[in-house]
Amino acid sequence: MTKSKRRACWAGVAVVVAAGTLLTVGAAQAQGPGGRPHGPLALVASVVLPKVRAFHQDMAVTPEQREKIRAIIVSHWPEIKKALEGVKAAGRKLEALTRAPQTDEAAIRAASAAVGEALAEGALVRAKLVKLILPVFSAEQQTRIDSFRGEIQGLVDQALEHGPRPLAAP
Repeated sequence: MTKSKRRACWAGVAVVVAAGTLLTVGAAQAQGPGGRPHGPLALVASVVLPKVRAFHQDMAVTPEQREKIRAIIVSHWPEIKKALEGVKAAGRKLEALTRAPQTDEAAIRAASAAVGEALAEGALVRAKLVKLILPVFSAEQQTRIDSFRGEIQGLVDQALEHGPRPLAAP
């Protein structure tokens, strides 16, 4: 596999991680003075994604590990794609309802339940993939993955605990 294909594979994994984080954090990004990002999505863009990139670079994944992971992802791509498309479609329907001129509480609740179902389907696919991919890594790498997940969850918890930061002066 070429270096660019490996990067694309890891970029895809980073996108899935980022999408999961966005769904977990929720809320729309507000713009502060000067168009600077503000809010939960700013956390993802300015803190989480650079940490994910650095983590992937520091993991010392061997070419053999990359190929095994890629093979797992490729072989399960139809179900991964179906789960992602389900989340996307349900999320877009909910977004459209929340932006509609009239608030239809029953429709919003139904669409929210559909998002929950789509997320559950995605979680089942993710659980299956974790059980296939995690053994590809060494015990040390698995420990680093667990530690990194805890670090990211801590950042999300901290952002939610502190709420929006005050807007900076222009």
